[in-house]
Amino acid sequence: MSIKARLKYMDIAKGIGIICVLMGHTYANQICILVNTFHMPLFFIISGFFFTPIEKLEMKSNVRLLIPYGMTVAAFAFFSLMYGDYKEALIWVWGGVYGSGYDYETPFLIKSIGGIWFFLALFWVRIIVNEIIKFNEKMQLCIAILVTYVGVKTYSCFVLPVSIQNGMAATIFFFAGYYLKEEKLLKKINYMYMIFFLVIWFYCYKYYGNLAMVNCSIPNVMTVIGALCGSGVILYISMLLENKLIIVGNILGHIGRMTMVMLCVHIFELHTGVLVNIQNMLYETMHFSIHIFVLRCIWTFALAEIVYKCISIIQKKRI
Repeated sequence: MSIKARLKYMDIAKGIGIICVLMGHTYANQICILVNTFHMPLFFIISGFFFTPIEKLEMKSNVRLLIPYGMTVAAFAFFSLMYGDYKEALIWVWGGVYGSGYDYETPFLIKSIGGIWFFLALFWVRIIVNEIIKFNEKMQLCIAILVTYVGVKTYSCFVLPVSIQNGMAATIFFFAGYYLKEEKLLKKINYMYMIFFLVIWFYCYKYYGNLAMVNCSIPNVMTVIGALCGSGVILYISMLLENKLIIVGNILGHIGRMTMVMLCVHIFELHTGVLVNIQNMLYETMHFSIHIFVLRCIWTFALAEIVYKCISIIQKKRI
């Protein structure tokens, strides 16, 4: 299994993951619950798969994760200023500085910055796992579980800034991705394993519900097992799409390469209500109503494509 092939099916998996994010933010029903059983753990697993530990993790190697975060927060503030709402702009800036994915009013107002908490959590979990890997191999998993447990339990008592606890809660999934690569476990996966993972995933979904990484809500061990099995199923499906349905795989792979940009675009749309205004305008002018999920996909893909192309051009000029 070549590096190129691994990159391709991982892109496909990310493409599936970001579409699931759009679905989860559109439907408030069983689809949302099912999506929440695996989609954010999947992204941390994939990130862990590509993680390369170093003796001393330099902060500047992690800072690039904060660039899309900062730009999205700035876009929120600028959007508020366009409408003359200076107070709302300041609230967005404060929310961006604190970095919580959830709204809180006590002990003081914390404005949710939405799904871009993922960038902050990824920043921290990379540092955490880089330190965990320095321990004896027999101790690594135990430490990863302990860090995850502490992150989940402390979040219910107090919320630390810049999504530190979210990064701690994600440790078990990031470490699982790293372990997948180190032990070359994906080479050993076949359809029998996938049937087993699928059964366990749906069992956990039916009887134990889902998890919510945004507020470190991991109710029990079974939700973790369900998330790992669900992510395994998505990775296996991605490998099948790469080899069997090439056109579909290419489309999802392209979407997957734009995941970070798409997340920023989507969160901006979600918190500013841009699509609601567009949908109302379409109905008033053409009496044409389009389902919000379809509109959300079109908007996110199209705008992300433009931003992605601009970033590529800038990077080429720097080279």
